[in-house]
Amino acid sequence: IAGVLALVIPLLAGALYLQLGAWPVIATPPEGSADLDRLVDNLAERLAANPEEREGWILLGRSYAGLGRQTDAAQAFGKALALERDDPEVLSQRAQALALQSNPPQWAGEPAQLLDEALALDADHPRTLWLAGVAAAARGDAEAAGRHWRHLLTLIGPEAPVADTLRQALAQIGQSPESADSGPVEAAVQPGPTVRIALTPDLAATLSAETTVFVAIRDNPQGGMPVGAIRKQVADLPLSLVLTDEMSLMPTRRLSSLETLWISAHVSSSGLAQGATDDPRAGPVSARWQPEEAVSLVIGEQATPVGASP
Repeated sequence: IAGVLALVIPLLAGALYLQLGAWPVIATPPEGSADLDRLVDNLAERLAANPEEREGWILLGRSYAGLGRQTDAAQAFGKALALERDDPEVLSQRAQALALQSNPPQWAGEPAQLLDEALALDADHPRTLWLAGVAAAARGDAEAAGRHWRHLLTLIGPEAPVADTLRQALAQIGQSPESADSGPVEAAVQPGPTVRIALTPDLAATLSAETTVFVAIRDNPQGGMPVGAIRKQVADLPLSLVLTDEMSLMPTRRLSSLETLWISAHVSSSGLAQGATDDPRAGPVSARWQPEEAVSLVIGEQATPVGASP
């Protein structure tokens, strides 16, 4: 059995690498997975006869996860953990498999406990930091998610293949890639335009005071990753704020460096920066980086520059 596993495991691992790639983990089955299904079934049969082969259970769990068989993946990772518990990689993989059994993923309960256990073993473990951030964002704790993902970004470096993914994830939850203790972004010589944000009365009557409102500043009207963002609540509106470079999401790209700012706002029912397609929105409206500029965003109706004709 051990000799057969020695042949099957490298073959399956190579197939998984080619089809699934590296971290972050793919949560849906890859195309052309029929051959992988056969390899996985063969490995499962051999492990049933040789249940002490821990590396085989780990590979089987990863294989099931890549094929979208999350219940089977969680069970396989559980077998591996029964043989050796102190492994943050396997703990985090079982947490992910358990969470992904539901749609949307459910991180409360055992998945969260497994991630806490993994972080206690290794506070710098990349997969665990990523998933802990996902779990925190899912429960609406953007600050905790930001801490996990900023720490991970520091560990992997700004040029790592997944660094852009992390920066985009941070922007989605209204968090800066820079930690609070790294100092604010250097202020511009002069402040930027004033942005006034309000809700239509009809819309305000339907929302709770704690509902999240995001203001995004981009370099184009089409969308994409914001250059700057502000997170508020319905209770804060109506609101008038002056844009500054401290609202930039990346210290290497300041708001004051943009030739034209495209400003939009939306109510986020999920609490995430991107929001849902049916979330009430306003904008985008353009402005220049000048203190005398002002724009008005009324969520629920079209945004127009202050003083412009309706």
